[in-house]
Amino acid sequence: MGIRDSYFFMWHENLNLIMGIVVVYGFNLTFWGTVGIIRALAGVIRGRWVKEVSIIPLPQGGKPGGISISEVASITPAHNEEAVIAQTIEPLLEILPKEQIFVISDGSKDKTAEIAKSYGVNVVEFLAGHGKAGALEKGITHFQLTKRFRAILFVDADTWIPKNFLERALPHFDNFKIAAVAGYARTAWEPKKNNFWNMFFIAHRERVYTIIQLFFKFGQTSRWLNVASIIPGFASIYRTDVLEKIDVNPPGLVIEDYNMTFEVHHKKLGLIAHHPSISAYTQDPNTFKDYFRQVKRWNLGFWQTIRRHGIWASVFWVALLVYIAEVFVSSIIFILLPLVILLHVLVAVFPEVLSVHFVSSIATYTRLQLPWEVIFWAILIPDYSLSLFTAFVQGRPHYLWYGLGFPFMRFFDALSFVYTLPKGLFTISSGRWISPKRR
Repeated sequence: MGIRDSYFFMWHENLNLIMGIVVVYGFNLTFWGTVGIIRALAGVIRGRWVKEVSIIPLPQGGKPGGISISEVASITPAHNEEAVIAQTIEPLLEILPKEQIFVISDGSKDKTAEIAKSYGVNVVEFLAGHGKAGALEKGITHFQLTKRFRAILFVDADTWIPKNFLERALPHFDNFKIAAVAGYARTAWEPKKNNFWNMFFIAHRERVYTIIQLFFKFGQTSRWLNVASIIPGFASIYRTDVLEKIDVNPPGLVIEDYNMTFEVHHKKLGLIAHHPSISAYTQDPNTFKDYFRQVKRWNLGFWQTIRRHGIWASVFWVALLVYIAEVFVSSIIFILLPLVILLHVLVAVFPEVLSVHFVSSIATYTRLQLPWEVIFWAILIPDYSLSLFTAFVQGRPHYLWYGLGFPFMRFFDALSFVYTLPKGLFTISSGRWISPKRR
């Protein structure tokens, strides 16, 4: 091999290494993670960090940000949620009077409404299932919530709200430019109720929450950029004057939270606040079937929302386009990775079988483009490092072995992202209820 060829090979190998690192970490994680670090340091310097994580109890009737607890309503849409609805209402009763808690039982055929009524909260039953967005729209209208309250806390039927949620969320409305406060999602970690494989899927979801929220959303909700693409519907607060300008239930969408967030940006209704201290717990799928179905539904809703709103000139869309491009490329690589590995194995085990010219060419090409050391050092090791980070942040040594299997889950996440693209852009959804099995 000549000197020129050696330099070319070394450059090629380094390029492959860089490409592999981008697949796992990527520009978005690096950029927004850096913005998040700057935001955190700025908060410490200016004293805002202490204020945002304050655990000083908020007295009943107190007015942080001009919004008192008596001016906040919670709304929970529910469809056949008898297994979890009590666990959602009980924590709410510790932070809100029962008169300010509203449950919408939409097409339920179990004891959801009966259980909710037993707590003395406001309950309305709709016999025909309207889907989650439809239930929210009808419930808000039925109880005239935007006219009676200044803020609405959206709570899913499988969500547990901590006592300090409002104490930490409402002060963000001191800035009257804040349109909504997006809750920080935490996984309900229940190893005693789930076996090893059930916990594997729950652990993967918790890792996704940890990385996305700490490295992406915290930076994306900085006030000087503020480009977060989703205010999660599981536990978030909107000003009612903002809600009145949002189309909560447009036709053709399978989920509502992406659309509501795009409405905030598209109509320039205000800023989105988010902080890790404003957290709530949610029950995530513990089987592959429920997990993959939920991920497909979320991705489908994302593409449908893009179809509905289109692209408009904004910093929000610049950030979103960069994100979509990177995730799409990363997804294609993860989808093709098993084929590449298979070709490597076939070349190593059956070299004589692959003597046909075009097959040999493909095998040689894949070996040059993605050698084993690149797969190991630039994909598997960085991916495992995300598990180590999550283990440290969450204090769970379980990730030391769960993390070994997460690259397989990333394959299915990638498959879902690409698979739902044409469906989201060209198909219409009814928005009907599709919930994972509750525990």
